[in-house]
Amino acid sequence: MDVLQLITSSRGAMNGLLAVVLEDHIRTHLVDAEPHDDEHGSGTEQLIEVVHSYFK
Repeated sequence: MDVLQLITSSRGAMNGLLAVVLEDHIRTHLVDAEPHDDEHGSGTEQLIEVVHSYFK
């Protein structure tokens, strides 16, 4: 049981780290061709939301 809990905790930590690294990459290297704010937000913010929802 202890090993399973350790594996689960490690997986959660790695997923969190991956989400942070991807968000940083998106904000640093990907930009909208034409920035705009509509009811859904910018393309960058939408992509970040998708990344975060995937890792929940």
